[in-house]
Amino acid sequence: MARSAVNQAARELIAELSKGHAPDLTLRHMLFDLLRNGGDDSPERSPTREAEHAVAEWMAASPHERGAALVDLLLLADALPHSGRRGRPLRYPRLDSTR
Repeated sequence: MARSAVNQAARELIAELSKGHAPDLTLRHMLFDLLRNGGDDSPERSPTREAEHAVAEWMAASPHERGAALVDLLLLADALPHSGRRGRPLRYPRLDSTR
């Protein structure tokens, strides 16, 4: 009978932990948070935790998957309107705190 990928990963993590090998602090926090909440989103999650969970899916992405996502982003950026500024630097509105 084939083991599910998550159960296999859990077995491997438990084996490594029992040997005294622990993930770095950031990964430990993410793992603890995901296990505690069962992978569900909690409404009281901090912006830091939201950022950690957003990157969690990409942690094990293959170079091919990362490359495909980068190509998609570059194509999206290329499709955005350029407002006739081609060849000119970007200009940002002045932030005037005296008003």
